[in-house]
Amino acid sequence: SDASAPTLPVVTVDNFVATTDPVAANGHFAAHHHPVDQLVWVQRAGVRIRVDVAQWRVSPTQFVWIPANAEHELWMEGGDAVLSLYLHPTLRPRGQRWQRPLVLPVDVLAGSVMQHLCAAPRPLPRLQASYALMRDILENTVESADVLAMPSHPAARRVAEVLIENPASALSLEDWARDLGVSSKTLLRGFVSDTGATFGQWRTRARTYRAAQLLAEGWSVQDVAAEVGYATATGFIKAYRSVYQSTPAAHTARRGR
Repeated sequence: SDASAPTLPVVTVDNFVATTDPVAANGHFAAHHHPVDQLVWVQRAGVRIRVDVAQWRVSPTQFVWIPANAEHELWMEGGDAVLSLYLHPTLRPRGQRWQRPLVLPVDVLAGSVMQHLCAAPRPLPRLQASYALMRDILENTVESADVLAMPSHPAARRVAEVLIENPASALSLEDWARDLGVSSKTLLRGFVSDTGATFGQWRTRARTYRAAQLLAEGWSVQDVAAEVGYATATGFIKAYRSVYQSTPAAHTARRGR
């Protein structure tokens, strides 16, 4: 059990590295892996990331945990800096879940500690104290429930990739199935089995996730609604509330704080 787990070793210059890597707009990290764990945060741009067979569209309000030796690939949606903590597996937080990829929400404290660790080289005592706090935060953080999972089925993944680029697309499930030469049932199964959402539910999430990014950039609700495929602001607000349990204005204000 977690309670009986041995005390984890402290951070040293040999088992812990914090980095900040600027990435150009729409930059791509090709598939790779490494023998250490990685905690990733892109603060302002959206990111599509694959870790082993899991694929997600991750917002700036989320960390991604990549366990050691897991193959991963990352596609940026806009330019930004990628903040990363690389740590030896002996330093990982307690619990079995850290053996698999995770998406976790970023609260104010976690974000501040991550920025502090990655901003500049720190004296070793400060590094140890900062990561001890970060590890405690991570151990007590619940996984994100609103992450946009990407389907692995080839046809469903193709649809998802197009909708990420063009969330306003009005093509129906039947339209997509016909264009891709598969049955609508097969396409629907590809979404449900891999993401837990129907095609319609997934498209709503893709639209609202893109909308959240545009709202954070200062777009108006009316302009965002049209950009992501809604004929009226009322319909957009209803869809947004179904995903975020909040109005666009309230959610954007909360993310800004």
